[in-house]
Amino acid sequence: MNGPDLRFLAERASALDDRTFERLDEVHARIAASRERRRIGVAVGAAGLVAVLAAGVAILDRGGRENSPAPAPKPTETATVGAGAGGAPARGTCWAVPPKAAVEPTDYFDDSPEVPCSQPHTTETVATFTLAEATEEEADARGGTCYDVVGEYLNIDNESWIHWAAAWYLPSKEQVAAGESWARCDAVIPGPWWSPTGEHAAPARTLTRSALDLADEPPDDLWTCLAEPPTSEQPTIPCDRPHAYEATGTLAALGGISTYPSADVLRAEAQEDCTPAVPKRLAGASVIAGWDPEEGWHSPVLHGVCFVYRANGELLPPR
Repeated sequence: MNGPDLRFLAERASALDDRTFERLDEVHARIAASRERRRIGVAVGAAGLVAVLAAGVAILDRGGRENSPAPAPKPTETATVGAGAGGAPARGTCWAVPPKAAVEPTDYFDDSPEVPCSQPHTTETVATFTLAEATEEEADARGGTCYDVVGEYLNIDNESWIHWAAAWYLPSKEQVAAGESWARCDAVIPGPWWSPTGEHAAPARTLTRSALDLADEPPDDLWTCLAEPPTSEQPTIPCDRPHAYEATGTLAALGGISTYPSADVLRAEAQEDCTPAVPKRLAGASVIAGWDPEEGWHSPVLHGVCFVYRANGELLPPR
């Protein structure tokens, strides 16, 4: 799931015992920069997972899946979250980007049609950035701030989580030729709980409603259910049929750490943070967290997505 200036979670997170959540700029700066140009990232809600899914949600790279060892440059412009300017789309504009192209595009100069958000669409503009030049390099430098505003738009925090992504797009080539120079920052809901690329890339979800505050009360068809532990690469499965693991819609968090915790520490933290979120209909179920993996983790705060499951191997009933 998962860039620089991503403050929303740190500011909203409540203290866990004597641990204080620190700003997550550094880790999200690293996530925002990719060794190959990255265009879309799926976030756990704080520090999106790197490369393939090792413990929760994957970073989906348009062109590469490996995390950069160095922070991305800080953006020099501020995202415009109101009406678009200079031809840029306004906040809340929805787009019928082809579902597969939303996660694995071949052209970042997007000419997808704008559609009402009540009609099928795959992305929704949350903010726009004015660029000195409409190039991939210019837009890449602002990818982290895109995470920030998309997280706020969806209302992601420790108690309000949904599988989500942030993506940017340049104007169409015709618009660039006409002198427009901006990048739009869009919210995307990914389809898989993994990060395949190329011909095997899974399509983004298609929505027929706005993504504004979607994390507060996500519909059942957007809830995350799995057939295997969240530490495995896999597609999601419909929650309206029996499933082995079901997200609680909350995050576990471990702060004030300088080294990656042991498996025992992570299990204990998951028990503490995830157990209160077990729904009444699943009372007695066990909990597990899909933690951000050690590789690519550079923050004093570690997050994981909370899941419930039956320790005896029985499937959970349809949601």
